[in-house]
Amino acid sequence: MNQEKIGKFIAENRKKMNLTQEELAEKLGVSKNAVSKWERGICLMDMSLLKPLSEILNVSVNEILQGEKIIGKNYEAKMEENLLNTINYGKQQVDHKGKIIGIILIIFGITMTISAMSIFKSDSSWGSVYSILGVIISLIGISRLTKKLSYPRRLIIHFAYFIFFIVILFLIDYISVITLHQVPRFTSGVYYYNNVILYENPIYNVYRVNYDTKNEYFVIDKKKEYTIDTVPKSPFNREKSGIDNLLKYKSKYVGDNSKDGNLINALPFSEFSHGFSIDSKNLGLNINYDVTSWYMKEYYYLERGLVYNAVSLFTLIDNLEYINFHFSDTSFSITREIANETFPNFKIVSNKYNKYFNKDNFNEYLEKPVYDADYAAYLFKKMFTEPKLAKTKKIVVYGEREKILKNEMTFEEYVVKTIQNENDIKKFLEIFARSSVIPHGTMVTSEGSSCKLMLYDKENNLINEMYFFIRGSIGFKGKEYNILPEDVNSLANLLMK
Repeated sequence: MNQEKIGKFIAENRKKMNLTQEELAEKLGVSKNAVSKWERGICLMDMSLLKPLSEILNVSVNEILQGEKIIGKNYEAKMEENLLNTINYGKQQVDHKGKIIGIILIIFGITMTISAMSIFKSDSSWGSVYSILGVIISLIGISRLTKKLSYPRRLIIHFAYFIFFIVILFLIDYISVITLHQVPRFTSGVYYYNNVILYENPIYNVYRVNYDTKNEYFVIDKKKEYTIDTVPKSPFNREKSGIDNLLKYKSKYVGDNSKDGNLINALPFSEFSHGFSIDSKNLGLNINYDVTSWYMKEYYYLERGLVYNAVSLFTLIDNLEYINFHFSDTSFSITREIANETFPNFKIVSNKYNKYFNKDNFNEYLEKPVYDADYAAYLFKKMFTEPKLAKTKKIVVYGEREKILKNEMTFEEYVVKTIQNENDIKKFLEIFARSSVIPHGTMVTSEGSSCKLMLYDKENNLINEMYFFIRGSIGFKGKEYNILPEDVNSLANLLMK
């Protein structure tokens, strides 16, 4: 059917009937714009409007479909021709609507998939469900667009489209995992092991270490070379505090403020407010954290962090000789010499005289050991506590008058007792060690205890203070611990002799 010819015929007969487009539209129950489109040949009217239109224009339906007046014998032939054209037109309209619906379904399916991946978190199963549902809906749209093709060709197209779409989804998911460090959406299995979750994927594996903590990080195992036992583990956020990131700030000398500051910001504890100063003369670093060591020990990785930070700083700043870690309530100090003497394989880890830094040694001999909390506590004691106590030359005890144990031994008010004998110092420390009371690190408690113990170094500088009750408990870091009766007696005898 010639739409343009039909449109001109409608316009001519409308004008003969002295009707405007608006009046004709009103009679047919359509818009003026629809009539305008008919007359311009843009589209045809709905077939249900042919009869009422023919009556209004005083022409036959056959003539409208022909687009001209039909005279005499041609009428029947034209009618058959128009009938066939109408049937074909109807089929075309159905096919056209089918294509539109197909396109809509494809767009809707793709939109649903994109929305599902954007709205739902990567570890939500709903994201995967809606993503696959979007693929199926878009596949139905493809089916409508390829309806006229043979069955084998349709099957090939459907299968190719489905595979292509799934590959794209897996690729987007993989890129998100790599760039955003998130859980993969599409997995063949999820397994939980202590503080590690393994997400298995047909192409790669993802290990989520320290999940649901501040130190959570991901290991993307592209070659599937790790197992749950061999995957790199760190108590800290490895992406931030691991050697791959720390190496960017390696320097030959302390005093490179930019590198030193960035290095400290990448190490554990940097999430707390902190600052630092440099001792260029003695080649030292003073790092100040605005948090108490008590809080760090109770809720964070104080011992692991100090061991890791100290060895990392000595490793990555070649001429650094000492470090002071200052917290709100106490300080911890260490020198390169002490680190070398007390930390196993320190020279292998630091490796500063080799041309190329060995990251594997760093991970094997520093990262792995501090992951073990008990071993890290042992290292902390060797590196920070024992060297400090070994330098103590005298112990000064201030006591108030009170009864001590059943034999009513007493301290004179404000009497000072100085112990300079190294054997007595060792005995004193052994008593606490045997009681499993002395914690790793600085010993601090609130006021009000019976005795105050002050430890000095060989230069007569105060190292530490601690308070204790001779009656049977001892206070450290704001807490009180019971000690054994025989240890109470031993302490009393040692201090009063």
